[in-house]
Order: sequence, then structure tokens, then C-alpha cells
Amino acid sequence: YENGGGAFLIPYFILLCLIGRPIYYLELILGQFSGRGPVKVWKCVPAIKGLGFAQLLSTSYIAIFYNYLMAISIYYFIASFSPTLPWTNCDKSQSLNVSCPEYYYERIVLNKSDGLWDLNSISMELIGCLFVSWTLVYLSIVKGITSLGKVAYFTAIFPYVVLITLLAVSLTQDGAINDAIIISVLDTFTSLLAGCVIFSVLGTMANEKGVEIKDVVTSGTGLAFIAYPEGLSKIKFLPQLWSILFFFMLFTLGIGSSVAMIETILTCIKDEFESLHEHKAKLALTFCVLFMLLGIPLTTDAGSYIMLLLDNYGVGTAAFLYGIIQIVAISYIYGLRNFIDDIHFMLKRKPSLYWKLTWGFITPTVLATIFIYGNVLIIKEERIKPGIPNWGDHIGYVLGMFFFISFRILQIVIIILFSRSGNHSDSIMDVDNH
Repeated sequence: YENGGGAFLIPYFILLCLIGRPIYYLELILGQFSGRGPVKVWKCVPAIKGLGFAQLLSTSYIAIFYNYLMAISIYYFIASFSPTLPWTNCDKSQSLNVSCPEYYYERIVLNKSDGLWDLNSISMELIGCLFVSWTLVYLSIVKGITSLGKVAYFTAIFPYVVLITLLAVSLTQDGAINDAIIISVLDTFTSLLAGCVIFSVLGTMANEKGVEIKDVVTSGTGLAFIAYPEGLSKIKFLPQLWSILFFFMLFTLGIGSSVAMIETILTCIKDEFESLHEHKAKLALTFCVLFMLLGIPLTTDAGSYIMLLLDNYGVGTAAFLYGIIQIVAISYIYGLRNFIDDIHFMLKRKPSLYWKLTWGFITPTVLATIFIYGNVLIIKEERIKPGIPNWGDHIGYVLGMFFFISFRILQIVIIILFSRSGNHSDSIMDVDNH
């Protein structure tokens, strides 16, 4: 509702075709053809090898706050074993003019402060849940994720069962190219289904309070921990069981993604430093402990604002730069014709005109336009969200600048290494077609 309600679907589908599918397909081809990770894959364009390390930095940001969200899921999972769901009865919420689920999430779980500047306490319960989350991630990496693979069949189907069930309950209240296409379509369908569920619940909450939907709750990551618990509480048959299954599902989905992110980081490091191949367990323990410690600030009463900075600047803003740089590198340095020949060699067919136009011109142009426009809006409005002061925006820009700094430093290092090896510095722009 913050972005125009149903009208949002129009730019969503347009950008899915102009940005989402082209970049996703490009990355699928890069990974499948080269058989390398996000760092080694740029052997085809040595000048931007630093992009792979910068992407790992953003992956680290995501892993940190992803496990924080998993910790909240664990918190709700444990709370769901109560005889009465704790977010269904909050007397104080009436005086604050908020719903019980919102009061429970912001006041009980997060103990949310007034802003980034208002940091007073830390939640030992969330730290405990964060420890459990990272411990399970570590064990999954070291012991293997075979058991998680068995759970994947459940987690792939159960979300749709829960979402369709919640939608039905809420509506009764008052108020490679084939892979690229299939995954983007399924992702869109899932997003629309989840959106229908959330908005049907928000409509009920708005009707009960007699206000507009935009005045019910503030949009953001926490919306799922407000709307879904509200919907779960509406199920008359064993709502505790549905709540337990739902938050178990959230956690298992999260741990699969988290393990993949940590494995990606470890693989890239081991590829660069082959001597570490025999020390996977120690390396995994080091990163899990490090990321858990870095995630502790998120468990404070200002943690939701810190996560907002990580998400908007460390991940969101940087993602546009990653997309622009990688698509320009492939289309104009490696060469779009070379890339198309690689696809023809691998798939025995050449991509259509749609892919050539998007990779060669449309996608980088649209990405650059949105990136510039978005940052101008942030500067003009002086803040990205309530609770983030001007100096908070500056911290966010520092987080985002880590990308550019690491990228440039590694570029300089590569130039120096090429020079010392007796190669002319221009050779870093040479492409490797193998």
C-alpha cells in the first residue's frame, strides 16, 4: 500500500521483464558455463574481479540480518507452545491504539525504541535465539545438509498450504532460460499469494479498528510478524499447531538460504587460499561466531533501525551497482557477441532478440536511472524511514561505500599483480573465452 497498492503491479511486471529476468538468466549462464564461484567467475574480465568480493560483502550483510529474522522466528516458534497464543491478548495495546500482534512484536519481542539514537537495552532472549540459529547453521555446514534436503520437500509445499489456508480464513472476516522463466514466474506467484494473504488480514484489522489500511501497521520486514500471527490466531482449529508449523517453516526456509550464503563465502575464500581447504570446520566456526557477534546490535531496542540501514544501503543500494557493473562488464568488456556464442555453445541455440536488447542496452540503462533517481530521493527527503536521523543516513552511506572501496582497492591490487608478473596493465581488460 506504500507504493500505490494494486497499481504497483504494473511497474513490478515491467521491471521483472526488463531487469529481473535478464540479470537472473545472465547469472545462471555465467555460473553454469564457467563452473566457478562469484569471484573466480570474473576471470573472464579480470579488471572487475573485485566485484565478486564486494558481492560477498553484501552477502555477509544479508547473512547477519537473515539470522536475526530467523532468531525472531525461533522466538515465535517457542511462544506458540503457550496454551493461548501470546499475541492474541495484550490489554495495553488498546491504550496505544495498536493491534495485539503489533504490540507483541514491537513492545514484547523487540522492545522497539523511538529511533536509531535511542539505544538503551538488549534482549537476552533474542541473543539466545540468535545463538541457536547460528549453531544450527554451523552444524548444517559441518555435518552436511542432507537432513535439510529431506525437509526441503516439506518446506517447498507447506508454505502454499499455509498461505492458501490463511487466505481462506482471512477472506471470511469482515474487511537457465527455462529455469529463469519458471523461477521468476513462481517467485511472482508466491509474492502475489503472500500479498493477498497479508492484505486480507490487514483489511480485517483496519475494519476492526475503523481506520485506513495504511494506518494499521507500518510496512517493512516486521509486517510478516504482525499480519501472519494475526491470521494464524483467526484459525479456530488448534491455532497453536498452525503457528508452530508456520514458524518452523519460516526457520527451515531461512536456514537453507543462510547455509547457502555461508557456503558461498567459504567456497570463495577456499578457492583463493587453497591451504584452507582442509580446515572447513574451523573456517565455518570462525565466520559463524563472527557474524553472530556482529548480529548482536540487532538484538537491541534499536535493532530494527540498524537492520533497515543494512538492508537499504548495504544490500539494496549496492545491488543496483552490482547489476550495472556486471552487465556492462559482460556486454561491453567481455563482449555481448562472445557471451552469446558461449550460450550457443552450451545450449545449442542462440538467445532471442529480447535477451540481446535487454543485456546490451535496456537493463543497464533502467538500472542506472533507478539508482540515480532513488539516491536523489533519499538525499532530497533527508531520511529513508522514520526513526533514522540524518547521521544514520551517513552511516548507511558508509556501509554502501564499503562496496565501492573494496572494489577499487582490489582493482588496484590486481593491476599491481599484473605489473609485477611482467604483463602490461592493459592486459587486465583482456577477456578469457575459456
